[in-house]
Amino acid sequence: MLARRSLLRRGAARVVFVVISLALTACQSASLPSFTAAPITPSMKSEQQSLKTASLTIVPSPVAPSPTPAPSTTPTVAPTPVPSPTTKPTAIVVDFSKVHPNELGVIPIMEYHLIGDADARWSRSWQHFRGDLERLYQAGYRTVPLQDVIDDRIDVPAGYSPVVLTFDDSSPGQFTLVEQNGKLVPDPHCAVGILDAFYREHRDFGEHATFFVLPAADPPHNLFGQDQYQKQKLDYLVAHGMEIGNHTYWHQNLSEVGDAEVKRQIGQAVQVIDTLVPGYDVDLFALPQGAWPKDKELAIDGTWKGISYDNRAVLLVGAEPAPSPDRVGYDAHALPRIQAIPEQLNLWFNAMDHNPNYLRYVSDGNPNTIAFPASLATRLRAKPGEKKLASPDPSYDVVQLR
Repeated sequence: MLARRSLLRRGAARVVFVVISLALTACQSASLPSFTAAPITPSMKSEQQSLKTASLTIVPSPVAPSPTPAPSTTPTVAPTPVPSPTTKPTAIVVDFSKVHPNELGVIPIMEYHLIGDADARWSRSWQHFRGDLERLYQAGYRTVPLQDVIDDRIDVPAGYSPVVLTFDDSSPGQFTLVEQNGKLVPDPHCAVGILDAFYREHRDFGEHATFFVLPAADPPHNLFGQDQYQKQKLDYLVAHGMEIGNHTYWHQNLSEVGDAEVKRQIGQAVQVIDTLVPGYDVDLFALPQGAWPKDKELAIDGTWKGISYDNRAVLLVGAEPAPSPDRVGYDAHALPRIQAIPEQLNLWFNAMDHNPNYLRYVSDGNPNTIAFPASLATRLRAKPGEKKLASPDPSYDVVQLR
């Protein structure tokens, strides 16, 4: 099994970017509710205390399953067709007056839980999840891997904005496999099936998402249910450019246990994932219920029975967009998210278009440079090795990252 870096590069080659002039203002004003002057507060109610009582009705696939095949004909997961790669131009001339780059803006990290038949506090209907993707696409957002944000290698076309999709708790509504013509394919009503279909229709949107999984939660939250297909599902995610993250062994509230149990919860989850996907680096971690352990450093790194973990990112529960990795205040070990429920989606997507404190990240089209309004220069989080470049527009600053 290849290491994740190689797998992600392979997945990223499938994304075809379309560089166009952006006309977001008219589109957004037509499709989004107007932003009110009510104060925006990051406070949120804590996540549900336990997954033991969670229930979910999975919409059955419209395809009738075939009889269970003999062991010698076990179905395999059917891959999504990959588009032919195209050659990217070696130089892109960007008119900042039309693109309006702001790579010090905020990035929405979407937080989904159950995907089911209806919306609820911790659930998004599969129809509305499909609608969320359409809304993001029409508003000029394109999916990126969480690892690319951490690496500060955000690669979306000029004038477009990155979005990170995350899913907590590994429920069946996120990923269920059904048999079709002797092959296993994602159920069209689960999150992965919807992402696959949307990607086939909109190649430039990308097919990136991060799934924070629970290896030993009460069924059916133990790696999406369907125990016999756990490895196939994790392999499928990695092969399609998606990421596997750690959400502890069984969704333990880390504030309620001692240091030894904290390390076991994180380390044992790493052990199980590595057994199923050998060589995969499990270094993205989402705090169950948003609760830190008493020793916060143990959420970042530690060792359990010889198994070491070193999390590059720690994600919170809610409650606002994440700052750019180049902005003052960015902390990869405390990344906020937007909970994917209607009132929060409407609040923050309006804020990212209208609130000067939360204006969204807009790409200059080059992952190796950042461009931003010169008026925001004091918000730049300077890093070693960066250098300021001559800007084609005096209203914008440009910095070479690497």
